[in-house]
Amino acid sequence: LARSTQKLLRASQDWNKDELLDVLHWSRQVLGVVLGVVWATLALDGFFAFVAYAIGSTACIIALYGGHLKLDADDFGGHNALVTEGFAPATALFVVTWTVVHTTFNVQQAA
Repeated sequence: LARSTQKLLRASQDWNKDELLDVLHWSRQVLGVVLGVVWATLALDGFFAFVAYAIGSTACIIALYGGHLKLDADDFGGHNALVTEGFAPATALFVVTWTVVHTTFNVQQAA
């Protein structure tokens, strides 16, 4: 984990497929929690907020491997494999975080 984090921060070019997929998976999990807190703090809700999460999350992952790491997606199974890595569990984390924080800060308590 420490080695992968160092490679991520230094934008190292020597990635193997499993290592890259692990880093993308965990990056997306962290992103799901962070975006859940941000969306809830901004009081975003409904379908728009959910779609904005999906687009934002996907754009961040593409920026990570395509922009920061400058990797060719075809060398690691294509864009679909990289973009979908960790999407379902990250979405669950996003929804739970978004719901808890939104409810805590934006829903009036009944007296």
